Amino acid sequence: MRRSFGGADPVGDRVAGERGVSRRLHLVEGGREAGRVPDALIRRVRGAMIEVEGISKSFGETRALAGVDMSVPAGTVQGLLGPNGAGKTTLVRILATLLAPGTGRARISGVDVQQDPNTVRSLIGLAGQYAAVDETLTGRENLVMVGRLYRLGTKLARARAGESLERLGLAEAADRPVKTYSGGMRRRLDLGASLVGRPRVLSSRPGSAAT
Repeated sequence: MRRSFGGADPVGDRVAGERGVSRRLHLVEGGREAGRVPDALIRRVRGAMIEVEGISKSFGETRALAGVDMSVPAGTVQGLLGPNGAGKTTLVRILATLLAPGTGRARISGVDVQQDPNTVRSLIGLAGQYAAVDETLTGRENLVMVGRLYRLGTKLARARAGESLERLGLAEAADRPVKTYSGGMRRRLDLGASLVGRPRVLSSRPGSAAT
């Protein structure tokens, strides 16, 4: 399931780029336009984890988003594709409660991102384009620190850190300083930090390959 930019799809949502060029955003699922299927039916059958309704956002005279609608079922992978300035990062920031929409509403697991941002933050994990890890700490220490920031007990934080390191193939390097890690290993560690809180929704912006 993915969203892509471009074309003149009548079921799409208009998205304006930073240069004022309007583009169409449409949803494709299994090779078919899922926009032809009522959103209410999709939510009822599969359960919507992310719901976006009529989201718009402007920065001065620049309109970044214009009436975006999106429904992402639980247990699926969603990709936002488009050129620079198409509004992808703006939409992710709104969903992550880092930016308020101009109009419209968004929900994560049924929780409104504006009305209850604290609960939404407990449901999501966010990994940015670049790895945000402390190079002076070991991989394990980085993840334990994140767990403690999630207010996990020390024992549980260490257990979660170990699980993430094992899952991402970093167990053997867990006790090495991160400054000795390759770029791909740092990306995996950053992703692991986003998983320590066991989020229901994980957002990751691709950067260098996590190899």
